[in-house]
Amino acid sequence: MCSRDTIQYNPEGESNNTLRTAEFGSLHYQELMLYRTNLVMDLLILGFRCIIVDIDTVWLEDPLVAVADAITGYELISHSNETSNSIDSHPRVSFDIAITDDNGEVCGCFVVLNSTINTLSFWRQVSTEHTNITNYGLEQGMLDKFSDSEQKILTRLIYERQYFRSSSDSSSK
Repeated sequence: MCSRDTIQYNPEGESNNTLRTAEFGSLHYQELMLYRTNLVMDLLILGFRCIIVDIDTVWLEDPLVAVADAITGYELISHSNETSNSIDSHPRVSFDIAITDDNGEVCGCFVVLNSTINTLSFWRQVSTEHTNITNYGLEQGMLDKFSDSEQKILTRLIYERQYFRSSSDSSSK
């Protein structure tokens, strides 16, 4: 039985009988999240739109409709010039990434990534940095600090705005 903040999983490359426990914020948890980060990269390369949500999230309606409806006034949605990856139910909408801002921090509870050049470049950096902190943690036997996570990487890279401009950036110019 797991606590609310613990996940059980079968590590990649280990026997099917191996079950590892990963507590939130632990090195094993980051190892599991790195698997997700790399899987998202693979899917983006193949041209898929990816939606990252918390495991305990239940949708009563299509969340992409809510993203499309909110896109014009949403602070941290980056617009792209590419139109081939727009949300199916709203063909006029085109963006790279939509995130949930949790008091100045990107919340991993809801992230939408379209497969655009900007997003691929951005997620490649996320994947590289996440791999580096996780591998370093594995070498050391622990993470340097609790805040070593893909969520902190996302927050830093999004707010540095080197990959994207927000909708407020484009509307002010």
